[in-house]
Amino acid sequence: MKLFSQRSATNRRGRRRMITAAAVVAGTIGVSLLSAGPANASELPEFYIFYSQNCGGAFHFYSGANSGENWINDTFNEGNGLAGYGQKIAYNAASVKVWPGTWVEIDYDNAYQAFYVPPSSSIRCVNLSPATRNDNYDWTDGS
Repeated sequence: MKLFSQRSATNRRGRRRMITAAAVVAGTIGVSLLSAGPANASELPEFYIFYSQNCGGAFHFYSGANSGENWINDTFNEGNGLAGYGQKIAYNAASVKVWPGTWVEIDYDNAYQAFYVPPSSSIRCVNLSPATRNDNYDWTDGS
């Protein structure tokens, strides 16, 4: 009987060690996943482009890095019933709302001039310059 009791005690200690090790591994994985999620989310460039000044009227949302995408066929597809809803974005935009850490460059006229919104630590609304307003055709963004 004594031999049997020692084995049972040894098995119980082994099980406890395995359970403890599994808990430590699971905790480590959980912490690293939680800490990686928000960091990646905050690095995603995001902005809204609006039909009217002061971030008013209909709008369109863009996310993800882009390098010079034309919005010739994109429309102000959010804000049903607001000024500009359903209109094409090209040559009709007046303002942008930019998320923290995102920069946006909006190109205008045929001389490849650009209106630049630098990155910031807060969400902000920026009216396009008079030269850019209603004379814009593509954009680039990043974070």
